[in-house]
Amino acid sequence: MQDSFGPHASCPKADSSDVRYGGEADIVDRRATMREHHQMNEHERGFLAFLAEPTKRRIETLLELGEKRRGDVRGMLHHAVRLDPRYCQHLMGSEAFSGPVEAALRKSGAPSTCYVLAANRDLDGRQMPLREALGAIKGMGNGAFVSCIPGRLGFYEYEDIKSSYLLSK
Repeated sequence: MQDSFGPHASCPKADSSDVRYGGEADIVDRRATMREHHQMNEHERGFLAFLAEPTKRRIETLLELGEKRRGDVRGMLHHAVRLDPRYCQHLMGSEAFSGPVEAALRKSGAPSTCYVLAANRDLDGRQMPLREALGAIKGMGNGAFVSCIPGRLGFYEYEDIKSSYLLSK
């Protein structure tokens, strides 16, 4: 009986037409898989700039995998995001309401529209007016990131009402 494991195992000879061994069909399949990967937009990439490791690496990987893993990112926004303390300011009390948050963002140079990365599927991935975005996410108990200037200015809130953060670099 011939060994099926170890150095004496027999290996089938690779045939270039066989997809298991890197034939043309396998190459075409790998190219299709690579096209399925999501190209992050500038706002999604900017969100990563405010995150600490290992959260940053995990969310980056999930975003690159596209729609099939976007739900995992939305789920993490509720409570599993670790912000880089160098770039976040915890907002407390009345400064965490949507009016003062909007004023602080505008004072720092926020434009009238923003990009939303949110646990709420209806808001996720949308460009919308800043005031409307803040009104939709403030105090709703869903994790959301509002990107005003990619990688430079944003706002993050997760499920706890006392979890509002102004993000700036």
